[in-house]
Amino acid sequence: MKIPINIDLGTRFVQSPDSEKLCKSDDPFKDAHKGKPLRDILTKYLRYHIKQGCCELNFEFCSTGRALVDAGIIPGARMYSKHSPFSLPSELNDILMSNCVNFDMSKAYPRFLLSLSSPQSPAHRLLSEFLTTGLQPIVDHYGVPRKTAKKLIHALCMDGKVGTWRTKHGVGDCVQDTLFIREFAVAMRDLTSEFARTDQGKAGIAILSKKRKRDEHTPPERTWKSFLLQSIEYKVREAMMECLRANGAVVYTQEHDGVRAMLPDGADPAEFEAMLTKAATEALGADCPVCIKPVDVSFTSGPADQQDEEEVVFLNHEVAAQLFLASDERHLHAYTNATGGGLLVRASGTSTARPI
Repeated sequence: MKIPINIDLGTRFVQSPDSEKLCKSDDPFKDAHKGKPLRDILTKYLRYHIKQGCCELNFEFCSTGRALVDAGIIPGARMYSKHSPFSLPSELNDILMSNCVNFDMSKAYPRFLLSLSSPQSPAHRLLSEFLTTGLQPIVDHYGVPRKTAKKLIHALCMDGKVGTWRTKHGVGDCVQDTLFIREFAVAMRDLTSEFARTDQGKAGIAILSKKRKRDEHTPPERTWKSFLLQSIEYKVREAMMECLRANGAVVYTQEHDGVRAMLPDGADPAEFEAMLTKAATEALGADCPVCIKPVDVSFTSGPADQQDEEEVVFLNHEVAAQLFLASDERHLHAYTNATGGGLLVRASGTSTARPI
């Protein structure tokens, strides 16, 4: 499928001094970009993978996911496409896909794990507690940003070590781990063992062991846990995409626990958010809120000697906006949230803030 990207905004970012920043992503999926200037990454992408303002995508399972699906062990897994904007650093993906609304499952993996755990288990109790209290207790206790606290929960869900997270994010020895975190780490590892002991787990691990690389250090039990969660994610994501298409939206990209879609003209993103929450909850068989993920693609416009003319090119606030490019005047119109606030940016370098 071919999807249009916001090449106008991408080109403006390449000309911005902000594009000189280096990619600092710690996502293994994006290792190839780490340490490179965002300008170089985006310029190469636009040159080789964009034709007539579109990129061509073909989503499919990875080879391991395909083997598990073909064997009938799981119904689906994460899907990937070569040259997807999602393979770029998040800042660039947000810029190129800023013509879409970004729908994201809230706290997806903890919810999936909760749906798989026994109501009497410690894991069920601890996951329920986390979904109730959220990240704030971790933020307050460890003195870290929410993004860093989120990484701790993600790591522990996949059997990561608290000590590794502490070292990476500079958490001093004077801060003791909470009882909740200590119990949570043990409970997640117990779930991994529990999943591996099922007939489905044994069949999956048998396939994973055959495909295992000699230098791979991740235990097959943990890899199976990942694909088991991916299979649930797949089922929920498929339900979301079916709901979007049934209501006139066009799905552009799949991003693990979310999708980006162009909504029909005049559609209320909040109504789609509610519809997708209902569809996701029914697919999971448990509470699964879907949220519009805020996207901020503000940056300094133009070369250094023109910075006084315009400081902000585009800022998408609480609601990921639908964008429209008027090719005759090259005006960029952004619809933000219900407050009516908007920013109109002109190619000439002048900008006017007004309701749109």
